[in-house]
Formats: sequence, structure tokens, C-alpha cells
Amino acid sequence: MIELPKSVPIPVMQALAAASERYGVPLRLLLGVAWVESRFHPGSTGPVTRSGEQAQGLMQLMPGTARGLGVDAYNVDQAADGAARFLKQLQTQFGDWARVLAAYNWGPGNVSKRGEWAQWPGQVQQYVLNVWRAGQAAPIPFPGKVWQLPLSPRSSQASESNRS
Repeated sequence: MIELPKSVPIPVMQALAAASERYGVPLRLLLGVAWVESRFHPGSTGPVTRSGEQAQGLMQLMPGTARGLGVDAYNVDQAADGAARFLKQLQTQFGDWARVLAAYNWGPGNVSKRGEWAQWPGQVQQYVLNVWRAGQAAPIPFPGKVWQLPLSPRSSQASESNRS
């Protein structure tokens, strides 16, 4: 069973919420990808692949994908933006989110060739399930709303005084 997130670092939540709103990718899906890929650690690197490359950053973008998206995979805001944009492109191509997640993990070419769940390797099926579970478990303050921190300490104090 996958370990599920108990909290989300504020900069990660802000970046993912902004990217979710910008591209229309569900926030819980972005949270699930970020958790499964990096456990919310923006400096993480994946194992060396057969091509000799390593996935990088919060969303574990491959170097070529990050370059193609014009983002720095180790920058939280850019990684969230690039991954959300890429996921939206994949959704346009594949339609349903399970195929989108499989393409994110396994590559769009593989999903195009073997598009049915039963034809995917077990690791890809498990990835999709893990992202789904992690995304559903991630704590989101004020569910159903785009989560934002107050813009300044003054606005935080003002909102607290409105509660009394």
C-alpha cells in the first residue's frame, strides 16, 4: 500500500493550485502526481533510465520534456506549470485521466500503441492507482475552493478580526 500524504508544503500547494486553475487540471490529480513522483520534494531526482537521463524535480519531468515545455524542473512554480500544461495536452490527446496518467508515466507513444488498461504493464497500472489514492488523500484546506494564502500579514489579521 502506498504511503499517503499527511500535509502539503505551502509553496507546493500554492504552485499546484495556481497551475490547476490556469490549465483546468484537477488539483487532486496534480497533488497525486507530485506526491507519487517526488513526495513533494522539489530537488528530487529519479533513477537513471536506459537513455542515461533522470527525471527531475517536484513533478519528475524528464530533461527533454522540461526543455520542450520551457521550464526548470527544479523550480516549484515552473515544474507545476509545466506538468499541468503537459497533463492538459495529454488529456486533449487521450481523453480520460487514467490514460493521461499512464502517458505521463510510461510515455504517450506507449499508451497510443497499447491504450487499454489490460495491456499496460503492472507498474503503470499501479502508478495510476497510486496517483489516484494519493490525490484523494492529500489534505486540501477549504475543499472545493482554490486555496490561497493571504497576500500580506495585514490581510491575514483583517480576516481573523472578521471572524470575531
